[in-house]
Amino acid sequence: MKFVFENLGLLERAEIDLSDLTIICGENNTGKTYATYAIHGFLRSWRRILQNIIVHEIVGNFGSQKSYRLDLDVVFRGRINEYLSSVANQYLRNLPRVFAAKRCVSRYAACCID
Repeated sequence: MKFVFENLGLLERAEIDLSDLTIICGENNTGKTYATYAIHGFLRSWRRILQNIIVHEIVGNFGSQKSYRLDLDVVFRGRINEYLSSVANQYLRNLPRVFAAKRCVSRYAACCID
């Protein structure tokens, strides 16, 4: 999974490709903690965000019916990148909460998932 950050704290631009073991190192005050917290927040919350997106889509398509019958193959086929993009965008809107900030901690932050 690859993360790309722009203008996040002290980071102008950074790319981090996560592996089984990923070590982020560098001098003090270079943005390592910002990157680590942003990645941790995403990994901690992506399932909940995706669930909310899918529930919103189901409610939008089926309204207030009492029961639903879904073919998950049809729901997800060819749409994985669309869902991942939606999760990343939703996470970016909630990024201030990850950093316990009242307003956005960056002018623009990007998250790319491969």
